[in-house]
Amino acid sequence: MVPFGGVGKVFGIRPSAANPNYCRSCFEAMPITTHELEVGVLFADLRGFTSWSETHGSRDATPLVSRFYASAHRVLTSDDAFVDFIGDQVMAIYCVDMPSLGARTADIMLAATRRLIDAARQGAESLPVGAGMHMGKAQVGSLATGKSKNFTAIGDVVNTAARLQSAAGANQILVSEKVYDALSGEKPQADRTTLNLKGKAELLTAFILH
Repeated sequence: MVPFGGVGKVFGIRPSAANPNYCRSCFEAMPITTHELEVGVLFADLRGFTSWSETHGSRDATPLVSRFYASAHRVLTSDDAFVDFIGDQVMAIYCVDMPSLGARTADIMLAATRRLIDAARQGAESLPVGAGMHMGKAQVGSLATGKSKNFTAIGDVVNTAARLQSAAGANQILVSEKVYDALSGEKPQADRTTLNLKGKAELLTAFILH
């Protein structure tokens, strides 16, 4: 209902940092609690940022990371994902129960990741992006961080998505078997691989997408 202009603007309704399609007050008013929900989790980061930083000053790093943040925020929030930035990486949470996502969550996540990688490729003086995706149950909700609140997801699905991202190469998308199986239509070309992820007792089947 376009709450950020007109009367909404007068009453101080502002967009949320997690997703500008939602109001900040919705998250601020949310009780400090979590609920078990089916989610898709996407992690993406700048490949080689640590080694790049060793030969560049902080003045060079700031605009580089800022451009990545801007691209990721623009690309990911357009699909009702809730984003959080940590260092040189971004985490996006897709709540499957949302009407705009549902059975198409895996497809939407993949399309958004490809747009993000393409944006990094086209950007001047940018680093390549690597991404990992997984789906499953997580505790989702609002947690207290001092006097503020943070909307986030917690659980093995989050840890696995982060580890998949760590194993991805430059301009590479690494997805779990669950994400690959959830893709609709003709499956994208992929190389099947088995990963021994840190903290996992069993080997994880994953797919490197082309």
